[in-house]
Amino acid sequence: MLLPMSKVQIVGSKEKLAATLRVIQRLGTLQVEDMAEHGQGPIVARLALDTKAQKHRDEMNLLAARLESLAHIVPPGLPRSSLSRSYPDVTLKSTEQLIAEASQLVDAVGPKTQELILRRDGLEAEHASLSRYQATLHKVLPLTADIPRLAGYETLALLIERRSSAVLDSIRQRLSALVGDNFDVNVRHLDQQTTAAIFVFPKERSGEVNALFGQENISPLRLPQEMTGTSLAETLAAMERRLSEIPEAIESVEIELRQLGESCWLSVKLLRAAMSDRLAQLEVVGMLGGTRYIFVLVGWIPRRSVEGLKTALANHVGPEVLVNECEVDKDEMKRAPVALANPPAVRPFEFLIALTALPRYGALDPTPLMAFFMPLFFGLILADIAYGLVLLLLATLTLRFCRKGVYRSLMHILLLCGFWSILFGI
Repeated sequence: MLLPMSKVQIVGSKEKLAATLRVIQRLGTLQVEDMAEHGQGPIVARLALDTKAQKHRDEMNLLAARLESLAHIVPPGLPRSSLSRSYPDVTLKSTEQLIAEASQLVDAVGPKTQELILRRDGLEAEHASLSRYQATLHKVLPLTADIPRLAGYETLALLIERRSSAVLDSIRQRLSALVGDNFDVNVRHLDQQTTAAIFVFPKERSGEVNALFGQENISPLRLPQEMTGTSLAETLAAMERRLSEIPEAIESVEIELRQLGESCWLSVKLLRAAMSDRLAQLEVVGMLGGTRYIFVLVGWIPRRSVEGLKTALANHVGPEVLVNECEVDKDEMKRAPVALANPPAVRPFEFLIALTALPRYGALDPTPLMAFFMPLFFGLILADIAYGLVLLLLATLTLRFCRKGVYRSLMHILLLCGFWSILFGI
């Protein structure tokens, strides 16, 4: 059903504005209206952030972004129940305290986390690169068996497409003109697509030979800098040793990241959530009206929650803030927001209603009708015992992992659909 709504006006001392917004945000039952829609008049003007609040907003935006990046990098080290238990204590802190704690955390954890991430990424990139080199060298290595190792000579490997192997004749002719007969080349077709070539030439002509390949727009196989100056067989053995060492190094970095997560995950999550809430409060300030000393807030709230709002403000803010219910006409009630309240069995279908369009205030809530007819017609169309059992099994298993949210609501709907499918199948 649709809850009856009330329009309220909250008036209080500007000194209590931040505390008032924190209470309203924590309750989550009041939708704030923009004062520009109510005709502010010459006395009540739109509120604006002062210089201090603007500075806090800029600092929190920067810190929130850095905390967001840390939250994605640092793996969780504590159960999420710890977050809900500790969050109320964080919301009671002042904005200055939050900024100071977030800055200290980011400065302490950020550089170390970044260092570990860069090290891990570097190791993963090295592993991928060496794996490609290893596969290529395995193809080229058989060609080196026919070439003796000579002092003062350099070996250069080349892989090209087989259809372009005619370019090797051009290279051979230009190399002959460059160094005479003082070179050798061994060519072999590795498979239907690839041709490999090994060139042996004097070391002192290395620069000219490499320039020749550059003129032909050919890139020879270049080994990592630390593996140059050795034979291909020695290079391949060194690569295999390094490839066996890299996974252990990556695992070591992951362990350090997990230990870092266990030490700071809760603080990162709490401060990020608190920063997001404070920034949302600052956004709301621009929707309020006020004078030099007071603020005026107008919003909609379910009628049954008005007394709870008054009690919460009186307990946590004090008598400096007053809550008044406004009288509204029929035309204004048409603009009232919609709040749905249905029994637990019907509640999962509310998100399906929200996917299309919520009903207008004062209209019929279609959620109970959808809760009855949708699973019924689904079962009538499917009407299969086996498929119904599969739906029941999948929904039951998924519900064990989805504690709340849209997916849990969807699984409840699938349970009903599976039940009706089995019933009509029978």
